[in-house]
Amino acid sequence: MPEKFVDDLRQLTYTAFREAHDGSVAYRRLKAPYERLAALKPVPPLLAITGALDAIVPPDHLKFIKRVPGSEVAVIEGAGHSPMFEKPAKTLQLIRQFMQSRS
Repeated sequence: MPEKFVDDLRQLTYTAFREAHDGSVAYRRLKAPYERLAALKPVPPLLAITGALDAIVPPDHLKFIKRVPGSEVAVIEGAGHSPMFEKPAKTLQLIRQFMQSRS
């Protein structure tokens, strides 16, 4: 985990975290993210990456992303909620493959 990330996290107050969390939940309750994405015209290319050990957004929740036309889902073994920090090389590999398949 990069020290900058840890330092930034340490500066986050509980109030700021709680407000961001509550705002995110309220936004998602209005309309599911996959519905918002599927409604875009044209639907943009979408790659959803998660960690197999993600306890916040479990991998089985990404079945909803598959409802977005043309979307792809990737699950990284051995990673939790932040695969970009936990498995950066694998995350980058997946993003590069996705971008190359779209060009």
